[in-house]
Amino acid sequence: MTDGTKSDALRSAGAGKAARRRGGRRARGQSTDSVRYFVGRPADGGGKPTLEQEVASEPEALVIAFKNESRVYFVSEYRVTQRIEGGQVRLEKELASTMHSLAKGVSIINAS
Repeated sequence: MTDGTKSDALRSAGAGKAARRRGGRRARGQSTDSVRYFVGRPADGGGKPTLEQEVASEPEALVIAFKNESRVYFVSEYRVTQRIEGGQVRLEKELASTMHSLAKGVSIINAS
């Protein structure tokens, strides 16, 4: 085997690992449209984390968190539904539309 072939094989193996790392962060069937990104502080002594700023994308959240020595939080919103089968109630989660959730309190009418 030549050095060029070894390098090509190593590059291919590394690319596969990187793809798995990127893809493994989110649950199956969950698109990036349904994730909201926040920068904040970790919880103190078992409390709740503080979400200080919502940003548009993961890269933006990473840069801000790095600069401020903060944390990045990924939030997904689900609606809970029930299904009754054979006398048993089964609760299921359904991904809520982020755009619908954000638009509830936002006027889309041009004020000018």
